[in-house]
Amino acid sequence: MKKTSVILAVVSILFLSVSCSNDDHATDSRPPVFGELKLSPSTASPGDSVTATVSYNYAGKKIYKNEYTLTVSGHTSSGQYEKSWKWEVIDPTKTEPFCKFAAPDEAGIYTVSFRASRINYSSGGPNGELYGSANSVSAVLYVKGKD
Repeated sequence: MKKTSVILAVVSILFLSVSCSNDDHATDSRPPVFGELKLSPSTASPGDSVTATVSYNYAGKKIYKNEYTLTVSGHTSSGQYEKSWKWEVIDPTKTEPFCKFAAPDEAGIYTVSFRASRINYSSGGPNGELYGSANSVSAVLYVKGKD
């Protein structure tokens, strides 16, 4: 009888340790990790339509909504240029983020940067936080002079 009690106690301890180690609650709401930002085309004429698409290295989990920010900035003959767009996506892990915008009106080399400026988790996120952020990615846009 004593042997059976010891075996049951050991099995109970093993069961508890396995169920605790399989509990991935601490990691099931990680933020996304963005891979790279691709521009199409990467060389444009002033006013041309440009599409910025971001690839995921990891899409994240338990994310309800992301607020994205895309910024185009650079130095031109007229001075500093900067323009930003913000948008929200519900259930953002289903598709890679993208944005279409018009190339700046002046020739030059511009930095296009993308970030998830606010991540809203569907439940408590990492460390119980409701909101989080992710890495930013950038690419270079070349705008040709008018012919």
